[in-house]
Amino acid sequence: MRIALSGYWRHAAQLRDPSRRCARAIRDERLQPEIKRVWQANMQVYGADKVWSR
Repeated sequence: MRIALSGYWRHAAQLRDPSRRCARAIRDERLQPEIKRVWQANMQVYGADKVWSR
């Protein structure tokens, strides 16, 4: 698989300094525990649509 060097270096920089990640990635990481809580509270059967609406 070929990967553009600019993409590789951007990814490497984000691994070194997580504050360089985009706002969406930061928000998604903060939401992960809440998403997991909703999913587990509903017997782990809810799909993305129902989790989104909760």
